[in-house]
Amino acid sequence: MTGVPVVPGTDGPVTTSEQVKQFCQEHGMPIILKAAYGGGGRGMRVVRRMEVRDRMYCKCYQGLNIVGIKIYGERLVCNCG
Repeated sequence: MTGVPVVPGTDGPVTTSEQVKQFCQEHGMPIILKAAYGGGGRGMRVVRRMEVRDRMYCKCYQGLNIVGIKIYGERLVCNCG
């Protein structure tokens, strides 16, 4: 182990908005929801406030015609330079 900090992320895909809520409560906000194989970022959504969590979770799926797409979440690090 090199001691490099790692950004927290979901252990696997999230399948409900409630799982997204639990992740936010455990790791803080903002987070980013990312669709695996999301087409160059089209399946990525930033969640900065808990009240938009459901909408952002649903938007990950919109515009992606991929059956069985998986959504992952991770803590978003801003201004890290």
